Amino acid sequence: MNCIWREQEKDDIGVDGEIELCEPRVEGKGFSGTGKIIKVQSKAGSSYITRNQDDSFESPVKEKDLVYWGKLNLPIVYIVFHPADNCLYWKDVQSYIRENPDAFEKPHRILFEKEADKFDEAAFNSLCQLCKQAPERVDNTISEQLFSNFLEVIKLPEYIFLSNVIPEKRHQFSQRLTGFIPPYVFRDGILTTLTDPSKTPNALTHVVDGEAEKFSFLEWLHQTPDSDNDTRILFNALLTSHLRLRKLHFNRKSHKYFYRQGLTKEKPIKIKWRNNRTNRTPTRTVAQYHEYGNDKFFLHKALSASFQRFGSQWGIIIEPKVFYTHDTLAAWRSDKAKSYAIRYRSREFNSQYLINILFWAFIISDDRPIFSLDLDGQSIIELKGHLEEITAPFGIRTIKID
Repeated sequence: MNCIWREQEKDDIGVDGEIELCEPRVEGKGFSGTGKIIKVQSKAGSSYITRNQDDSFESPVKEKDLVYWGKLNLPIVYIVFHPADNCLYWKDVQSYIRENPDAFEKPHRILFEKEADKFDEAAFNSLCQLCKQAPERVDNTISEQLFSNFLEVIKLPEYIFLSNVIPEKRHQFSQRLTGFIPPYVFRDGILTTLTDPSKTPNALTHVVDGEAEKFSFLEWLHQTPDSDNDTRILFNALLTSHLRLRKLHFNRKSHKYFYRQGLTKEKPIKIKWRNNRTNRTPTRTVAQYHEYGNDKFFLHKALSASFQRFGSQWGIIIEPKVFYTHDTLAAWRSDKAKSYAIRYRSREFNSQYLINILFWAFIISDDRPIFSLDLDGQSIIELKGHLEEITAPFGIRTIKID
């Protein structure tokens, strides 16, 4: 068909790839892309062929896939290779859903008419027409409430502290530290911290040579080449301490926070929280044991959170995740863990993802409109506890599914 095929290689949750329609170049040499995109889900083999007749057959699909395809804001076609016919057949899924109200009734199948639904060069014009008929992705006649996933810093540290480390204690520096270790950066014999380690007893107190030099944080931030990266290290370490106080465990390899304290096979972890969008106070299961055949694991609703800077604005980026363990602590190493994670995300539409972001914002801030990250009894950083929201003068179209 002289079209461009792009395979979706990562996190396939119901779409295998996409076709970009091409057209002949004006100068008559070759083809150029049109920017018209059609998503594709493809299947092959006799297991995807049922009720085969001379002029028709059906292909089994999953209900969750039909729901997912119906909500896509791009056209999507379902293509099946029929081995007995040695032929490809296709169906415009969203039109099929609209024209067949019983599509969501069991058994879930898509009916193909062999003569009309062949996927060959003759289908090109139909694909072009499909793109023309597809509604614009953005609808300017509706509005949507948009939430950020960014907790803004409203007060940065006032000072930064630089200390000389005792020369004989510089070798294997991090391995020497025991007890409470406050956030630090060690480089070239200099220790950078958010408080003076010589003033409050901690793991750094006995490795520094006298009092620290105190500098304005903002001046240091703009004058030192490594300061931006050092700030992230210091702030993220402070965030980890804060979340541990909120009873979250941190897995360093995956960079995910999750609940595990008190979790057993018989007893899940449940947390009551307040959704500040609806003002409701539901109870959420955040960790639970599961068994599917021979697969046995704990599923944790997890959090990836880190400080980032956009222009001059610092804040915490919230990314909801999932984490699988085999004993509530160590990562479940089964090859199936990735498949389960993809399956979980495939069922997580925008509304659910927003709820997850709101939940983690509640946990991080303890539902306070302004909260702080503290160290040595001092407030080091202050942040907004609630996510910013705006009303956008547009919305994303979806197909209505009854």
